[in-house]
Amino acid sequence: MPVNNRLPCIVGVAQKTWRAEGGNAPHPLLQNVEVANAALADCGNPDVLRCIDEVDVVRSLSWHYDDFPAELAAALGLPPGERKLSGMSGTGPQRFLCDAAEAILQGQRSAVLVSGGEALATVKRAMKAGAALDWPQARSKPEYPFEDPAHPSERRHDIRQAYTTFAILDSARRAHLRLTPDENRRQEAAMMARLSARAAANPLAWFRKEHSADSLFDLSDNDRMVATPFSKNTMAFMDVDMAAALLITSHGLADELNIPAAQRIYLHGWGYDKSPPYIAQRAELFHSPAMRAASEQALAMAGVTAAELDFLDLYSCFASNVNFTRDVLGIADDDPRALTVTGGLPYFGGPGNNYTTHAIATMVELLRDNPRSKGLVTAVGMHMTNHSFAVYASEPREIDAVAMPSPGVDHRKIANLETGIRDIVDSATGPAVIVGYTVLHGKADPYALAICELQGGARCYARCDDADTVAAMQEQEWVGREIRLSCDNGVNTLAR
Repeated sequence: MPVNNRLPCIVGVAQKTWRAEGGNAPHPLLQNVEVANAALADCGNPDVLRCIDEVDVVRSLSWHYDDFPAELAAALGLPPGERKLSGMSGTGPQRFLCDAAEAILQGQRSAVLVSGGEALATVKRAMKAGAALDWPQARSKPEYPFEDPAHPSERRHDIRQAYTTFAILDSARRAHLRLTPDENRRQEAAMMARLSARAAANPLAWFRKEHSADSLFDLSDNDRMVATPFSKNTMAFMDVDMAAALLITSHGLADELNIPAAQRIYLHGWGYDKSPPYIAQRAELFHSPAMRAASEQALAMAGVTAAELDFLDLYSCFASNVNFTRDVLGIADDDPRALTVTGGLPYFGGPGNNYTTHAIATMVELLRDNPRSKGLVTAVGMHMTNHSFAVYASEPREIDAVAMPSPGVDHRKIANLETGIRDIVDSATGPAVIVGYTVLHGKADPYALAICELQGGARCYARCDDADTVAAMQEQEWVGREIRLSCDNGVNTLAR
């Protein structure tokens, strides 16, 4: 049967890792120029350059430019067109790609370049050495536009770091499944060890070391606890020098440019949804209705079940996110499929907002090597708030218009299916029940941060510094326990 000429397909990919032992990486604009040119070369026809009518750049955390997308387009010698810069979210690269696929399918775009790069390792080395980098200086101050700024009570209780919020969500899932803290940590250690094995075999990975489940569970001088149950070696590692680029176009344009069929990887389905931005608002902390909605949209659009996918890359900033994703997809602990194609954010590397560009590039290469195969890439942003799923395949498939979002509706902002959103109370006193918590470990004494539910259903954030209570919260399950709250200057304190 004839193939719809508007079907979106990826025709060029490239990625690169700059090793510390090789000296400093170039600044992110030069990184992007290098991988973009490599992606253009990968498609096999330089004439594709004149067809690119949109450039999407993933916002860099390591360096700031006045107009990054325009500067990249100019450096590549691209014709005039749309220029976009992402916000602050790990879903940015895949959202760019899926939006481009939709625009191509609707005849609004011919070819789109998605690119991103980070030189966080180089910048950090320079800061430690007190050295100035001879890189171009922007005229304006950097802006990091968060879709959802932190809640005032989150700021007062210092619940802003992702490792804190993802750990709190982890505790809620653990308690729901009736796992002990040790049982939960052992399961997660075994799962993350599998990711590290993939990284050890990946020449582009930042850490090419395979960890054992026992080593990740037992900890050591080289792996301390950060926020229970997460240790340093199980968390996303951002200080890397990496860049990646993707080139997507239509099946018809790929034909015109004589791009070989074996080079083309097709998008079969995609979905995006968003959880309430503040985790205390979420009715149930042990699962994500928005994640489920995004996954169901992508799989339904692709006409495939999770069991029929050949390859997976589940966003792995923390073990809780991998497990939440496995829950919605029905992937058991003994599923033989690898959970990542790269090695994951703790081991392959988590370059700012740009990890998913690498995941997609790696997935494309894997699907090219395995005809008649399909793969799923997932992405998460902020505090397990933004959720992106996309199905890629080595063969074209007509996209069902019924499964597409309704015309004129911004499918990226559709209200999620979550009901019973809770109010957040800034100051609370009296009895309450813990619904999620973590113990933080740093240079000072450990302390606990928790989300507590008050009589009537409202929620609040709370802190505990009592050494005996904190030690008990680390060793035993405290989700579901009744505690008492007091408040001083807007900070709630929990006690037994």
